[in-house]
Amino acid sequence: MSKLFILLLLVFSCAALADDARFCGVVYRDVETKEIVRSAAVKAAFKREWPCVTPCGPDWQVDHTIPLKNGGCDSVINMQWLPPSIKTCALPSAPGDPLCKDRFEMRVYGARAVRTVWMHKGVVVLP
Repeated sequence: MSKLFILLLLVFSCAALADDARFCGVVYRDVETKEIVRSAAVKAAFKREWPCVTPCGPDWQVDHTIPLKNGGCDSVINMQWLPPSIKTCALPSAPGDPLCKDRFEMRVYGARAVRTVWMHKGVVVLP
């Protein structure tokens, strides 16, 4: 019964993700470094619109709700503030504890169809 519930939950989350403004379905990577291209301007806009307030500390990090590598948009609507204990999986893991954020995201968003677009110095490189 629980396996059926989990399967239904994943199916409905996939359908909901198709209409989610945070999901773009495209990953932009640099041709030379192979790293995902991120916009410093978008991150700065997020910090202006959503300043980190109490209990937020200087060690908190900006993170994408839907990871860029899984097709999340590099936009303000897809960003959030996270404490380092969640962002870096610094909490001790014990049986029964929830998975750290990155591992959880791979389970939820890992099976999405994502297209990779290669860029060089900010310009899309055509195949």
